Amino acid sequence: MVETISIIAGIILALIATTCFNLAFVFQKKGLMQSSELKFGEGVGSVVKSFKEFFQNKMWLAGACLGIVGWFPYIFAMGFVGILVVQ
Repeated sequence: MVETISIIAGIILALIATTCFNLAFVFQKKGLMQSSELKFGEGVGSVVKSFKEFFQNKMWLAGACLGIVGWFPYIFAMGFVGILVVQ
């Protein structure tokens, strides 16, 4: 009984992690589409400016945070059911 609950909890946590990871990509893509053209090839100053634009864009930042938050259920799911089931 306890093992069944552990398996179910692990699968639910894996689904939550998958949702977080996939929504993170969507939010970051929308954030990139809202921002201006990024110029990484024009020196260090343009790289710093581009990263400032990333972190000022709320949609991109929400995606980055959601990706980080998704790691917590992912790690717990691996503890419950193992990496083969989670993946």
